[in-house]
Amino acid sequence: MPAYAVDLLARELGALDGRAILILGVAYRGGVKEAAFSGAAALRDELRVRGARPLASDPLYSDAELEAAGYEPWGGADVAGAIVQADHEQYRALRPGAVGGAGVVVDGRGVLDVEAFAAAGVLVRRIGRPAGR
Repeated sequence: MPAYAVDLLARELGALDGRAILILGVAYRGGVKEAAFSGAAALRDELRVRGARPLASDPLYSDAELEAAGYEPWGGADVAGAIVQADHEQYRALRPGAVGGAGVVVDGRGVLDVEAFAAAGVLVRRIGRPAGR
């Protein structure tokens, strides 16, 4: 999923060089503080290869824990795009204003309210589902 998710994002944003991209969820699965089998590290690495500046946020991890795991914690600054990597329950209630002004979000877990994002002018691309579902 990591390369495909970045491909989807890049199709909408164009070149990722120097752009901040938010990874939502470092954990392997929602509600479980375990990153051993997570795709987040591969996602971070793929974003770096494409010239982006990956930032990470996960409600289960502190900034210090994210840094220790090799991620740059997101401090709430604006980002060009975001990728939902974990299906945390908190992300089901996520609203467009909470993703740092991202114009495009790739929802790799099918948890976002697509209609709420669309109403705010934020494009959501879902992995494994037709657009808008």
